[in-house]
Amino acid sequence: MIKYHKLVLITAYLFQCEGWVNEASQFLVQIGRKATECKTSQDANELIDALNNFKNEGAANQDARLGDMEKIAVALYGKICKGFVL
Repeated sequence: MIKYHKLVLITAYLFQCEGWVNEASQFLVQIGRKATECKTSQDANELIDALNNFKNEGAANQDARLGDMEKIAVALYGKICKGFVL
């Protein structure tokens, strides 16, 4: 029963990770679209500011998310994954 519960929790974390990856991917697609529309240096600077804001606002969350992803990898594949840098 404990193993089943552990697998359910891991599955929930995996879905959460998938959501994080999708969120980041959508942001990058938006940035890519906007990059092709930049006509002036001001447009480019605004785009850079948007990237920096995304990075700065989410830095703590991203670190926590990466920690969670590492825990999931260790839970799924064992300690051999511990310390593996993605």
